[in-house]
Amino acid sequence: MLPGTTFIEILRAIDPGKFLDQYKDIFHDFQTYRVGHLPRGVRSLEQVFAHFGAAVKLILSRWRGVDRSFGIVEYRLLLKIARTVGDGKMAKAIFDNMRADRVQTDTLCYNYFFEARAWSRGFDSRERWKFRVIPRNIDLRQTGKAQKARGFRGYEAGYHGIRDETIQYFDRMRLSGIETDVDTFGQLMLAMAREGDIDGVNFVLNRIWDVAVDSILREDDSSLLFENQLAPSSPLYPNQNLLFTIAHIFCINNQVPTALRVVDVFSRKYAVEINMKTWEELFEWTFVLATRRYGKAKDDGSELGQLPLASVENLWATMVAEPYNIKPTMPMYNRRIRTLWKRQMYDEMFHAMQAGRKLHKFQQERLQRKAINWQRRNQEGKYTDEVILDREGDKSVDRNTVSPATADDENILEGTDVREHMTNLDFESSGIMTYKEASLECARIHECRDFNMVSRWARLFMAGSRWLPSNERDLNWERIGAPNAIGNFWYYRPGHGFRYSIATGEIRFPPRGQPKEPKFVLTVARSVSSQIPGIDIFQDTRLPPMLNSMHGATRPPSSERAYDTPC
Repeated sequence: MLPGTTFIEILRAIDPGKFLDQYKDIFHDFQTYRVGHLPRGVRSLEQVFAHFGAAVKLILSRWRGVDRSFGIVEYRLLLKIARTVGDGKMAKAIFDNMRADRVQTDTLCYNYFFEARAWSRGFDSRERWKFRVIPRNIDLRQTGKAQKARGFRGYEAGYHGIRDETIQYFDRMRLSGIETDVDTFGQLMLAMAREGDIDGVNFVLNRIWDVAVDSILREDDSSLLFENQLAPSSPLYPNQNLLFTIAHIFCINNQVPTALRVVDVFSRKYAVEINMKTWEELFEWTFVLATRRYGKAKDDGSELGQLPLASVENLWATMVAEPYNIKPTMPMYNRRIRTLWKRQMYDEMFHAMQAGRKLHKFQQERLQRKAINWQRRNQEGKYTDEVILDREGDKSVDRNTVSPATADDENILEGTDVREHMTNLDFESSGIMTYKEASLECARIHECRDFNMVSRWARLFMAGSRWLPSNERDLNWERIGAPNAIGNFWYYRPGHGFRYSIATGEIRFPPRGQPKEPKFVLTVARSVSSQIPGIDIFQDTRLPPMLNSMHGATRPPSSERAYDTPC
């Protein structure tokens, strides 16, 4: 029989955060329609959660099979798993079982329970974008509805909703004499914010941490920075988790400027660094609230807290400058580039695409080395720590000052495709993996996600007929700039081929896998026949016979373009 102390050590080794957080981080920015395009043998986030839960369930069933009861350690692990996977129903059932087994709860148990309930189904691809507090979303979450719409089943609002439930358990916690800490109050505020109770959030911020949000917004906050009455050893002293929670609270309530101010005040007043997770949250919701709404979306409250499109670029400039010096991630580049495209700032968009592509290539090369090393070590029966994916990245690389790529840089992966290396790695995808195997699987998903991002940038950049020249200077784009831009991003070309318009027709490129030979298609106003190999001519009756080569939108003039020089 397995000794109890050994079993507890096994449970401690199965840390759900260590195994699952890396998957959650990557899948957060993996678009729903792209999940079906994962590399061969790679699991979806739901499958990862299911396999991990099945493995833990097997271990715990073996323990109970020998008439062993669960104690605080086992229940705490189960609550931590429920918190990590965002399973609110599981957390509720575990809490009920603890009361039935007369197991005394502690602060960690309550914190895990609160977080699991507030983030219930929050990592589902349909649910995670529905946290925003607008009339339509709140109505679809109302308590008592027999059948809730998909994407609104994680928690309920209204009578006995997430807010009422959390306050009830919080009161029970205090009556039991269990100590509260900074995470407890963070989850209490989050439950209030889920239903739009910002007044309750402001009360807690003022009462516990002496931060008056109204005063911050009305006047200079410099006088508030010296009124710190909490010792760093206090369980209520703010941490980075609290800063992320505050950012999320105000962002989902359509108050991004308030979120920026309050997070900054907490950071300076309590000397807590704003970590990358919080910056990503602020930047993501700035992007969301700066997106224009059309059609029915203009009538459901989606325009609440609407920000100008320039807000994304303004926040970017703040993040990468002193004193923050943030090194942007691929999802950050993705949101910035999409915003620049909407603003038709194509020069800035191309520079950002170059920097994002450079970052992706650096990550590809690192992952390729790790994949080849893992394959070799696996064949030899050896495992080393060096094959564990470093999710923080190489901080020595300055991703903001990367230089434009050369033609040799573009072809560095053509002969040895890192995507092929990552796809051909084959290991067991059922049950619980070792941390090395899980890290490598995350590397494969990470590469697939980033490749899709850069591919989309290339499609957006070349889309439509806005590149048609209106003067001789703009012919530089058609004859030099466009070919160079395509050459820079040829590795990321759409798999089904693509086309772009020029003054006299369009250039069509074949699907990926076919020879790199573009086909010129001449647009004319009347039907003619061509005897020139490689040139197709088709009739466009919408164009006048004479000036058909100069139709369409024009490229905004620019005297300095990064793509106006040969590769």
